[in-house]
Amino acid sequence: GSVGMVSSKLTVEGPIIKDQTSFMLSGRRSYYDILTLPVQMAVNNTMDEGKVRFGYFLQDFNGKINHKFNQKHRLYLSFYTGKDKFYLRDEYSNSYNDGFSSVNYTYETDAGLQWGNFTSALRWNYTINNELFSNVTATVSNYKFFVSEDYYSREDRGNDSILYENDYYYEYYTQIRDYAIKADFDYVPAKRHYIRFGGGATYHQFSPGVTVEQVSGNNQPSIDTSYGNINMPAVALFGYAEDDIEVNSFTRVNIGLHYSGFMIEDTYYQSFEPRISARFLVNPDLSVKASYVKMQQYLHLLANTTIGLPTDLWVPATARIKPQQAHQAALGTAYSLNNVYEFSLEGYYKTMHNLIEYREGASFFELNQGDWQDLVTNGSGESYGIEFLVRKNTGKLNGWIGYTLSWSERTFEEISFGQTFPYSYDSRHDISIVGSYTFNKKWNVGASWVFRTGYPFTLEDQKYYSPYPFLDKNYDSWWGFGEQDSRKVIRDFDHRNNYRMPNYHRLDIGANRHNYKGKTERILSFGAYNAYGRANPFMIFTQEEYYPESGTSKTELKQLSIFTFLPYIRWTIKF
Repeated sequence: GSVGMVSSKLTVEGPIIKDQTSFMLSGRRSYYDILTLPVQMAVNNTMDEGKVRFGYFLQDFNGKINHKFNQKHRLYLSFYTGKDKFYLRDEYSNSYNDGFSSVNYTYETDAGLQWGNFTSALRWNYTINNELFSNVTATVSNYKFFVSEDYYSREDRGNDSILYENDYYYEYYTQIRDYAIKADFDYVPAKRHYIRFGGGATYHQFSPGVTVEQVSGNNQPSIDTSYGNINMPAVALFGYAEDDIEVNSFTRVNIGLHYSGFMIEDTYYQSFEPRISARFLVNPDLSVKASYVKMQQYLHLLANTTIGLPTDLWVPATARIKPQQAHQAALGTAYSLNNVYEFSLEGYYKTMHNLIEYREGASFFELNQGDWQDLVTNGSGESYGIEFLVRKNTGKLNGWIGYTLSWSERTFEEISFGQTFPYSYDSRHDISIVGSYTFNKKWNVGASWVFRTGYPFTLEDQKYYSPYPFLDKNYDSWWGFGEQDSRKVIRDFDHRNNYRMPNYHRLDIGANRHNYKGKTERILSFGAYNAYGRANPFMIFTQEEYYPESGTSKTELKQLSIFTFLPYIRWTIKF
């Protein structure tokens, strides 16, 4: 187990029946939210009009039981449950004189983002004979994503004279339940062949939904509505076979064929997907490899391109939305220098079809208007790049340097007039430098530095009100709601994902002191996460600052960072 300032973890493992049954239990909980609360309260005490409080934590728990019946039969039972949660509370109050008397203006925002997963698996390992091995696995899993906001604003001349009042609650959730069974076989008929084959089936239950509640003042009607497709069932099938062939001492080839099928809404999609890879050994230190694969995927990642919380959703192919297809080819080389340094360089190119994106003017916040399928459009994409890695695994100093230069682009006929635009997770440069040095049996130190080009997002280049009255309410803020106006807001932008977030980078450092006593090892660890305090953005948002004295407002682009400089100390005991 380990106890630290940022998180604590406890792991217990051992035998139940000697040489036959064993178990492992592990749990972890971070408390960054608790540690930063005093700092946030101190900062808020210095602010007269506005107060902001936010936090993030994660927790997970997993376990495993292994049982050996005999040399041929083994049974494994495992489970995992985990949850991440982010929350934000924003309060603001002010008073002004409208020429008649003092007016109080207040608003409160409670927002939350939460996601988690539960999965369990029962696996039976059977050694059929010396040439054939099998694994039969049954799994149950449940994934849920949840985001919500409760927004309240009010203007009054005392409790008995309300000038304006609005209370709005919004939530979106998406849930995927899976029940699956599969069988995998390894067959070694000869020295130069290693054959793998198998298949399985998964029963999916997709449950996306939206709830909107609004209680408005000023004689406006109230809203209490739920939307969404509830419990969309689907069945996925797959089968595969591949042979890893040692052609000679210099050449190895893997040839395979994968089949997939997907049934949803009385529609059945299927795909035959060949794949081949080869490795050629030029000499004992230098090798060249190449590969090609065709893929078909029945889950779409519907990425949110607007600013605000990262509200990406997994949605299925349907009778209206086709599954996405991809072809990928790669070519690379690897070189070993004196059996100390390993170098690798690989280039890849990937084409994708039947991708989905939100239509122009649509986003996560319009899901309350009905079926998500009405808000998306189809297109294609491509990604390509090179990956370089140098690694040292021996000696007192070891580690690696990795660099990726990549492009990921999308082209949709109904978005940006057909112009190609960068994907929401397009990142030009990705660098990681990791190293550790072992002084002796007791002491070792380590550091890692990572850098990533900021992800793209969509922000209007211009925004103005339509001169014509707009019958419906319009909400316009960083969260999707805000000041009410009787005119529609018009947004003008050059193309999708026209801006980028600031680059992400941080340095983590740490040292460990090991103390051995009998079979017990005690480890004292200390260091710092984000050692130079880089304010990396968790999200970018616009906030409209209202000046009641003049009756004017100003929109400002702001950034929320939740992980800055954070020292830690941790005590670990292994026995």
